Amino acid sequence: MNYEVDLNEYESDGSQQYLIPHGEYLMEIKDVVPGESKKGLPQLKFRFDLVNLPKDWEYNSRVYTTITLIPKGERGHGIAVHFLKNLGFKPGEDGVMSFELEEFMGLKVLATVYQEKGTDGNTYNRVKDFKFWTPEENAGEAGSADDTDDVPF
Repeated sequence: MNYEVDLNEYESDGSQQYLIPHGEYLMEIKDVVPGESKKGLPQLKFRFDLVNLPKDWEYNSRVYTTITLIPKGERGHGIAVHFLKNLGFKPGEDGVMSFELEEFMGLKVLATVYQEKGTDGNTYNRVKDFKFWTPEENAGEAGSADDTDDVPF
């Protein structure tokens, strides 16, 4: 008996077969969904798609990460600040960083994908070291300034 499955659902259930190999990848934000942490803090749940994968790519092509907007002065606040800063967002003179969810869509970042065991014992892809991607600054790293979709590996 054959049973066709959605490979993205298969990967998200903890299968290691489609985990993205450790490395630095060019990614594009395809979706961002607002949410709330268990403590009631606002969160942003991002979906990144890897850009310009080879035709024979046999791994998953997307990764997810969640950023919790921790209030100023509380432990962990700098994580969201660093993430937003690396996406090109800046605070105003009043120290408030304003953005609309639509502003995230299509932004490209260079980030490191790695694997980590979850609390359920399964291994999952995680993302770190986000760097805002600008074709002008990175022309030598991944093709010409006109060709921003080359993957830098």
